[in-house]
Amino acid sequence: MISHTTLNEIIFVLGILFVIGAYRRWRWLVDPPIELSLYYSQAAMRHRFGETFTLYFTYSLGVFFVILGGRGSYLGHREQILTFVHTYILH
Repeated sequence: MISHTTLNEIIFVLGILFVIGAYRRWRWLVDPPIELSLYYSQAAMRHRFGETFTLYFTYSLGVFFVILGGRGSYLGHREQILTFVHTYILH
């Protein structure tokens, strides 16, 4: 079984990959072949809304995943983080 921490880390890394992929214009992510629109959501989005929308949606999704994964990791490790800050940083 996968733990919540691992799932949050996977979501965080996917978010980073989406942001980097959108920035670098990875073809499979922001400009996939339209023939794949029945099987691949990014291709369907590009087919319906265009390449520019797909690019900005990918950026937005990546940022959302980074925030979601980071928040989940923080909440999962809140006790350890607060103890570390209180012990080593505040004193």
